[in-house]
Amino acid sequence: MGPLSSDTDPATDSAHASTLLDDRRVPLERLGTRLLECLMRVTPSWWLTKWFGEDDGDLVDTDSNRRVATVYLLLVTLMLVVLLWLDPSGTFWKTIFVILSGWRLLEIVIVGLSVVLGREDRVIGFRLVTVGIWAANVALVFAILGHSIATNGFVAQGNETASAPFDYLYISWSQMLTVGSSYSAATTNARVLSLGASTSGAFLLAVFVASALSHERTARKTTALCTAPVAGPLRKPATRTT
Repeated sequence: MGPLSSDTDPATDSAHASTLLDDRRVPLERLGTRLLECLMRVTPSWWLTKWFGEDDGDLVDTDSNRRVATVYLLLVTLMLVVLLWLDPSGTFWKTIFVILSGWRLLEIVIVGLSVVLGREDRVIGFRLVTVGIWAANVALVFAILGHSIATNGFVAQGNETASAPFDYLYISWSQMLTVGSSYSAATTNARVLSLGASTSGAFLLAVFVASALSHERTARKTTALCTAPVAGPLRKPATRTT
């Protein structure tokens, strides 16, 4: 026996809406969206949500999945803070630090592209505050990279080089905001990191604008639905008898 209610499953509605949205995209944009969804499988958050959250064939933004994504985001942020304050010594540990921080940066780029392309429905637990946490993660990532592969690459006035973890965090955050700092890049690795931090800052700004516009459109649709007049039940026209 089927369900008595005619309401459909929200996950089915979301998947149907995504399909309709894909049909309106140009072929190249649809190809980019499909490629992006494949790249999502590279991110650890996607797999952790499938393992510990609700998986009905397609991940949706449910309460259970949102809790998993939130815990993962907090743990990754804490891991980056610990890596920043550790001093990697030797090529092996520096390589490990670069791989871990680089993987986190790749994950942020992939998930951020989902938001820019209008597929924030694929991002579990996404809110505007998430972009701020991503920005903090990116600043920590470039600080870790600078501490690992550009140890003497940033020089201040008086030939003073950056050495403390806070120095690299200050450099990366300043480069992301393009406000400038008292340090200048003196080596090739330092210049590459400076370019990457500036580009990441512009990218996160685009993600923030896209997410703000998406939330505004959602709020307008919600307001329109709440204020729309509700039609009363249809009544059978009265008949006259003689």
